[in-house]
Amino acid sequence: MSLCATLASALGLACGLEHTGTGENLDGVDAGRPVDAGATIPADTGTACVPTTQITDALTTIDTTRWQIVKDGSNGDHPKIITGGESPLTGAMVSLVTPGAAGSRGGLWLLAPMPTRAFDVKVSVYVACAANCGDGLIVAWMDTKDRTLLDMAPSGRGFGVPAKANGGAVALDLFVNVESMDHPTPNLSVLQIDGTKNPADYAWAKSYTPKTDSLLAKEHTVELRMRKGTLDAKVDGTSVTSAQTASGFPALFGIAAATGGGTATFLIRNFSGAFYDCDP
Repeated sequence: MSLCATLASALGLACGLEHTGTGENLDGVDAGRPVDAGATIPADTGTACVPTTQITDALTTIDTTRWQIVKDGSNGDHPKIITGGESPLTGAMVSLVTPGAAGSRGGLWLLAPMPTRAFDVKVSVYVACAANCGDGLIVAWMDTKDRTLLDMAPSGRGFGVPAKANGGAVALDLFVNVESMDHPTPNLSVLQIDGTKNPADYAWAKSYTPKTDSLLAKEHTVELRMRKGTLDAKVDGTSVTSAQTASGFPALFGIAAATGGGTATFLIRNFSGAFYDCDP
């Protein structure tokens, strides 16, 4: 059964309709125009809202002038580029966590802060488990300038999300943790991150798909569209879940994955993003 049909059947909706949760809009103050070194920046005519920063990166190499590699001591030489081996797919990809490594985390975070008043982000992901699945992959935007927080982020159910910062995220969750009141997995969830609490020690999912086994062992294109505090998530072109979450601040923006007692393979490539400090 297709991913769209699986989601539609579980939600009682027609294909293309979204499952919407609730959440507080944490819009903050717009704070300038950070510019990515490799960005193409359209001229601002003053009459149209155009992206402040645009990024296209196939992730067939890791450009350390664009990305900060973050990992813990148990993650070996990952994140790294792989071709074959642990990847069943054709072509190069970034493997975020050493396959089989428990309690590990790895991620790529953009060096330039990204505006999050609105954004359109797309990335190809492949997640698979050999046996016991855990814990998940996340695309996150954090309201902080403190990059030292990234090195102190938890693995496991925290997905490598730094503590002590508010933010928003979309997670491909693999394991049901009672601490975060998780829903049946695997699922795709929109999260709202509370910097006053430890990551995943509270109910942070604002919306979520039903248990969707077809999220695993296949490459999918995940698209994120933020508009006026609401994040819409698509998988392979189909809207699957939507909720209000944090936006409107210059953010540390990254993709991370983590394992706990369970493990998984987390591969990514073909990242693109358009980031706005206005409402298109």
